[in-house]
Amino acid sequence: MMEFLKGPIETVFSPVGIAVILTGAGIILSFTRRWRRAGTRVLISGALLFLILLLTPISQYLMLGLEKHYQPLLRPPKSSGTLL
Repeated sequence: MMEFLKGPIETVFSPVGIAVILTGAGIILSFTRRWRRAGTRVLISGALLFLILLLTPISQYLMLGLEKHYQPLLRPPKSSGTLL
């Protein structure tokens, strides 16, 4: 049972999952008359969160904590400096 729930829970609570949920909720709320302004704000905040995680060094900083403990598994071959 836990293995079945592990994947969706990890996806929902990841930074990208949170941005997708915010964006989706913003789109749904934007179509309602009563919650249009709140939906627009939620949509913009989800899109900004996604862009911040995608385009800034924050994503590299978040990955640095995971990657610094391990050596790369594959090393690319050294190039000879000529293009084919």
